[in-house]
Amino acid sequence: MFADATFSALRDKDSYTTMTGEDVGGTDDAHGQVRLRYAPEGSPFDVMLTAGRGRVTSTEEYFIMESMLKERIALPVPSSYDLDTWNLGLNASYDLGFATLTALTGYQDSTLDRTIFGSYTPEWQSTFSQELRIASNPDEGNPIDYVIGGYYQNLDFTRKVPVAGQVSNQKINSYALFADLTWHATDRLDISPGLRFDHEKATATATGGVTLDGENSFSALSPKLGASYRLSDEWLVYGLFSTGFKAGGFTRNVTPANIAFTYDPQNTYNGEVGVKYRNDAGTLEAQLSAYYNVTRDYQMFVGVQPVQYLQNVGEVTSKGVDLKVRAMPTDRFGITAGIGYNHTRFTKYDNPFTPGIDYTGNRVPYAPELTANLMVDYRFDLAGDYGALIPYAAVSYVSDIYFDETNTIGQDGYALVDLGMKWEVNEKVAAEAFVTNLFDKTYTTYGFNAGSPYGNVYQVGQGRTIGGRINLTF
Repeated sequence: MFADATFSALRDKDSYTTMTGEDVGGTDDAHGQVRLRYAPEGSPFDVMLTAGRGRVTSTEEYFIMESMLKERIALPVPSSYDLDTWNLGLNASYDLGFATLTALTGYQDSTLDRTIFGSYTPEWQSTFSQELRIASNPDEGNPIDYVIGGYYQNLDFTRKVPVAGQVSNQKINSYALFADLTWHATDRLDISPGLRFDHEKATATATGGVTLDGENSFSALSPKLGASYRLSDEWLVYGLFSTGFKAGGFTRNVTPANIAFTYDPQNTYNGEVGVKYRNDAGTLEAQLSAYYNVTRDYQMFVGVQPVQYLQNVGEVTSKGVDLKVRAMPTDRFGITAGIGYNHTRFTKYDNPFTPGIDYTGNRVPYAPELTANLMVDYRFDLAGDYGALIPYAAVSYVSDIYFDETNTIGQDGYALVDLGMKWEVNEKVAAEAFVTNLFDKTYTTYGFNAGSPYGNVYQVGQGRTIGGRINLTF
């Protein structure tokens, strides 16, 4: 019998003020969890019960006019939320010898009391899920490893717009069957086929200024095929073709801005090739990959807050390369670096509810063309039983992005610098002090044109943050 409990608390202080002098932009985040596990020694049975609760209170979603970004003076238009979440989980497994049978049961209940740009739209959602799967146990003599299973989820969602007397509800039942195999064709070659079947049924109702009563079902079969070949003990090459499916449904934001309230399924076809390297000493690891994918009936939020809604907007094509490296020139000094290039465009723009408007060739929102990061760390061993100090410095870069499909409002490229110091006393005691966004860079995470008299308004990213952590294990 085992038991543990965890608790975390985070406080981000208010980082800007409104035109009326109110301090806003802060977040209070607290989470707790307890677990009880029954796993008798020598028994094939293992079961764990989990219960947790979290609460987040934040004013981070206030908007700032473009002319006041540097000063971080926000509009006095309420934008805040309280998110209260409960969850329960039960994981049970039984070792059959040749394989392990596992049942995963989960329940979550959440309440989102939200006001966005002056619009009060509280939400409630409960989710129940059940997964059953059987997976082969690792054995060097097995020519085939596998995972086979089924999944079910029931989701119940309600949103209210009290000022309009609007209430909308959705009930979604999702079912899936899946199988993933790995055939060890030789001691160097692995071939991994997979197949997943999804079926989802959605029912939506709405009362008030806009009424709705609809039902729809969606199904898809998604295959995949992967292969990897170990050229040597240090080098591995791989390739993957996979497909993905996101069910259609009914938009949760039922407003007069949307005249249809429905969207179709999204299907993605993805190809990826890559090479991985790891030297015998483990002091150098690297991975280089290239990908190309096409998504049809791309689902994207269109419109502006607080009346954004989900809709299909045509076809999107993405291609790019990604490089990740971790090197340790000495047993104390470490370097982690990564760089990625991503070319994502609308190759066919087709929003049926904005006929005559064509954004083919435009960049897809929130898809930067270039991302990069670099971190260095060094380990200083302390005398006696005082462990080690590990200072680190990191820089991350994101190139320019757009916030909508028109490519008229966005954020220029920017870099952020972080510093920190870890103190690892022993396996049970550790502490860390850190500064993120060291130079207090002002950057935006979302924006739209709010019309006269505001013009373009934005939500900003986190400014300079100074903090600390202490981890104690009993």
